[in-house]
Amino acid sequence: MNHPYFTVIGNHDCLANGLGIYINMYGVDNYSFTYKNSKFIFFNNIIWELGYKEPDFFWLQSEIEDTTTYEHIFVVAHIPPWSDQFTPVYSKLFEHFILTYNVSLSIHGHHLDHYFGCFFNDEKDYLVIGVVDKRYYCTVTVF
Repeated sequence: MNHPYFTVIGNHDCLANGLGIYINMYGVDNYSFTYKNSKFIFFNNIIWELGYKEPDFFWLQSEIEDTTTYEHIFVVAHIPPWSDQFTPVYSKLFEHFILTYNVSLSIHGHHLDHYFGCFFNDEKDYLVIGVVDKRYYCTVTVF
């Protein structure tokens, strides 16, 4: 069976000239697409490996602010907002967007262990998919 795959840039992808290689291989590092009643947003939130450059939160907001068109909005970004790589300001800003624009699920990697739950106790689910060598994977079913 053929299935499309979608990538989100990770911090190790941004070492040396990795960002340029990623863009040459996969295209832009921030992108979105829609499928049926859902919007999927892939957001580059890498900070340290990109010289502490601020993630493009203006782009993220512009992508998620249309909450009337879609039944579900999913944000995929490598680093979870509670990671030590996020400053408290970035963490609160990301959480604000997730809450304000009614994101259905925020999906991440980066951490070694799997996590699913309301990390900020705000009734919004976050999913962190752990490392491959522990054979973590997740299937998200959208109704």
